[in-house]
Amino acid sequence: MIKISVGLLGSIVFGASTFISCASEKKQQDFTVVDTIMTVSDSVVKNKLADTDILINALTLSKNYIDNEVKADKQYKGKVLVVTGVIQEISKGIAGDIYVIFVGANKQRTILCQFNHEDVAATLNKNDIISLRGRCDGLMGSVLMSNCEIDTRATLN
Repeated sequence: MIKISVGLLGSIVFGASTFISCASEKKQQDFTVVDTIMTVSDSVVKNKLADTDILINALTLSKNYIDNEVKADKQYKGKVLVVTGVIQEISKGIAGDIYVIFVGANKQRTILCQFNHEDVAATLNKNDIISLRGRCDGLMGSVLMSNCEIDTRATLN
C-alpha cells in the first residue's frame, strides 16, 4: 500500500509540476502579447494626437495636482489637454453650464470639464470612458477644464 501511495504521489507531483510549467509559459506568452498590444496602441494614439499639447489620463492629472499644485500648474495650466477618463457625473451648473466630471484620484480632486454641446452631453452616461479636449484652468477645488469637446482621435477603433 505504501509503494502505491508513493508512486501515486510521484505521479501527482510530476503532473502538477508539468501543469504549472505549461501554465507559467502560457501566462508569460499572454503578458508578452498584452505588452505588445499596449505598446502599439500607445504609439497609434500618440501619432493621432501629434498636434495636441498634452495627452493625459484623468487619474494622473488629478494625482499630479494632489502631489504638487504649483508644479502641476506649470505643466498644465493654460495649455490644451486631451484628458481620457471615466465619467463620474454629467450635470449643469447654476448658470446652466454643462459639466462632464471625470473620476479623480480622490473625491476632492475630480476633473471638472465645462462642456459646450448639450446634445452630445445628453448621449453620455456615467462610467463611460471618453477623451475630452480643452484648456486646463488649474485647480479650484477640482481641476478645471474649459471649452471641452469630445476628442475621438484618442479613441482606438
